[in-house]
Amino acid sequence: MSQNRWLANLAGSGDVALGAVLNDKSQSLFVEQRLQSTFRLSSERIYDNTSIHNKAMTTFDRTFAIADTLGNITLVIAVFGIFFATIAGEITRQKHTSLLRCLGVSGKELVLIGGLQLLVFGLISAAIAMPLGIALAQLIVDIVIKQSFGWSLQLQIVPWQYLGTCLWSLAALVVAGALPVLKLIRNSPIHSLRDAL
Repeated sequence: MSQNRWLANLAGSGDVALGAVLNDKSQSLFVEQRLQSTFRLSSERIYDNTSIHNKAMTTFDRTFAIADTLGNITLVIAVFGIFFATIAGEITRQKHTSLLRCLGVSGKELVLIGGLQLLVFGLISAAIAMPLGIALAQLIVDIVIKQSFGWSLQLQIVPWQYLGTCLWSLAALVVAGALPVLKLIRNSPIHSLRDAL
């Protein structure tokens, strides 16, 4: 655009922004210096879209790294919650387990029964929780993020992360279920029943 056309069309119209598309990115420094000298602009008033894009992407990467870290912290807290809640539940069932031990059920069978019960409970919970979690994530991506920020994102499901979460949760269930039973079978059956009552 010539200087005369620039002044004829845009003079006195307030803040004006001018964009230049360069075919050769190596000349951006030359163009920036030329704009500064021609229009007497300070370097703060000239922006390079590539540097703005790089800064924005760095900020997004940091944001998503923080979100990933928060997700891992949430997973650890959830595993500990499952672990301690299961231990508390198994301690309340100690009277029944002690009674089974007095009736002749061996310690190995008690550990196997308790472990299988908790494993089935964990698998049923995972079968319910995973589809609900995916549906909630899809809802957040399609409605909340789109309406709040105007972003269109595609939900990506990472199967090995779901598998890892399930394995950690099931391991916490089985270990927490086995610990009270292992403590119980170390004692004699009648002593365990007396302590449970």
